[in-house]
Amino acid sequence: MNRLLCALLLLALAPNGVVAETRPNVLLVNAEDIGPALGCYGHPDAVTPHLDGLAKRGVLFRNAFATAPLCAPARSCLITGLHATTLGTQHLRSEVERPKFLKTVPELLREAGYFTASSWKTDYNFVPKGVWDLQSNEWPLWRKRKSKDQPFFVMLTLGCTHEGRVNRTDRYEQEIAKLPNRLHRDPKSITLLPYWPDTPRTRELWARQHNLITLMDRQVGAILEMLDDDGLTDETIVIFIGDHGYGLPRAKRWLNDSGLRVPLIVAYGKNAGRDANRFEPGTERKDLVDFRRIASAILHHAGVERPEWLAPVDADTTHDTIFAHRDRADDVFECSRAVHDGKYLYVRHYVPHLPYIQGGKIFSDEKDSYRELRRLHEAGELPEHAQAMWAPRKPIEELYDLENDPHELNNLAVGTSHEHVLKRLRPTLRKWILATRDTGFLTEAEYQIRSRAAGVTPYELCQDEKAYDLERIRETAEMVGRAEVPVPRLLARLDDEDSGVRYWAATALLARRAAGAKVEEALAVRLDDDSPSVRIAAARTLAEHSAEQRAEALELLGTQILDPRPWVALEATRAAHDLGPKAEPLVPVLREVVERNRSAPGSPRPWKDFNYAAFTTWAAEAALENCGETADVP
Repeated sequence: MNRLLCALLLLALAPNGVVAETRPNVLLVNAEDIGPALGCYGHPDAVTPHLDGLAKRGVLFRNAFATAPLCAPARSCLITGLHATTLGTQHLRSEVERPKFLKTVPELLREAGYFTASSWKTDYNFVPKGVWDLQSNEWPLWRKRKSKDQPFFVMLTLGCTHEGRVNRTDRYEQEIAKLPNRLHRDPKSITLLPYWPDTPRTRELWARQHNLITLMDRQVGAILEMLDDDGLTDETIVIFIGDHGYGLPRAKRWLNDSGLRVPLIVAYGKNAGRDANRFEPGTERKDLVDFRRIASAILHHAGVERPEWLAPVDADTTHDTIFAHRDRADDVFECSRAVHDGKYLYVRHYVPHLPYIQGGKIFSDEKDSYRELRRLHEAGELPEHAQAMWAPRKPIEELYDLENDPHELNNLAVGTSHEHVLKRLRPTLRKWILATRDTGFLTEAEYQIRSRAAGVTPYELCQDEKAYDLERIRETAEMVGRAEVPVPRLLARLDDEDSGVRYWAATALLARRAAGAKVEEALAVRLDDDSPSVRIAAARTLAEHSAEQRAEALELLGTQILDPRPWVALEATRAAHDLGPKAEPLVPVLREVVERNRSAPGSPRPWKDFNYAAFTTWAAEAALENCGETADVP
């Protein structure tokens, strides 16, 4: 690849300590849940004149990707330049402590003299206190700076395209009232993706998605007009980006190209920094770009020295591969990793025994899309590729040839025809996991408890190779779902000195539904493990597969559900949910959880917070429903 083409984002080429000839303003506009459904990307249903105009005077990236198919972990990377899996911020939502020395992009810019401001929505999975000079939804925020000569970095998050508006009729109608009727799409003419069933309801949902994108485009137009009215266009770099794929099934929350690919447009004012006149208007780029590179590029354009913790991306990998991850979303647990080289996408699932669409609120009939898909699924009327979303288990590996199969319909990891590709991408992914010190191979409870006990943050804990034996833990995680791994080998790892290894061994026994006296005896010992996650995994397995041990396992699980540590309680409550009717003896405990997490009367929200309290309540409510009960508490 021609490295001169990488000058715009300039990670590998930007030396430390460079000072820009001018200090441009940077306006970062982040739209939620959209995918590249813009006219400038050639989408047939797009009506996006303002963004199309921005692309005509700027640079359009054809291969831009989020680092996660969920907003908060992706935004965590965008604002820090570190993969969320390195920082421990990969779970949606959480409030992970970050090291005091590790400063975000806006903090580094503020130290360099910039005014920094953001709209109210942050969602970085760490407490945003001190990140910005100002947080407000009163546009334009740059007018709040101390003087007109002070450069600014402003980040605006546009939420009108969020899945909540697409998937809920009342919210959609409230939002879309702002868009003139003449701009509404006709659902009958909408282009459907091949893995979506063709029904009037699905057409309506996709028409909604495109209508909201048009509404968002008009908001971008208003922002750009304000910038121009203030005479700042020539001195400003405008970056427009989505946070991940569409807010509809097989996009948001899916670790596929459809969940990761985003629009990215970068437009320079004619006096905006060293690269202002480097690119012709309307330039298109096809090299791979992810959120980590964007964070570093912002620092580069401002002339800010790259901090030591923000390691440069190697020149031989930066533009040839991007990496991504999927972890807990609300109360639904996952652990998957992916590498994308532009032609192939390789996905490795570490909990393949869990389906793509798990039970619970985020996949519930509260969302119009899931209600329609579930109706068709239960009626046996889904087409083949839509039915695949409802598979009871995930494959351990997925591989897609995006040049010949852009909609990812044919998993090439099945069979031997592409074994040569797998042999190349498997070690590439493993190398990245180890190099970035992926925190996700410890459970959330594990790294939070270990970090607090050691007086460090999850980031610092997992950077310590002695404290975190990542290679051995990852190796054990790769045994989950593999029938060829001998049970005695798993039992040996169940007795390992490292709790991370023990956790994945117990999970592997659950995934293969291993039973027998020796397995039950070994798991029963782990009910007294010093790690809550190991205790929960052992109890979950015994309660599922051992009639003799079920009562003791459920009793232990009940104590973990009531644990005051929120990460432990959430993990245990979700385990009770996954047991289905077998969790019936836990009904009193589950009711207590619901009551404990309720807000005080008169509060605008039903739960104490929209993090662990809400998620644990949702899992408890769903678990009660599985047992034929109601969540209502007298």
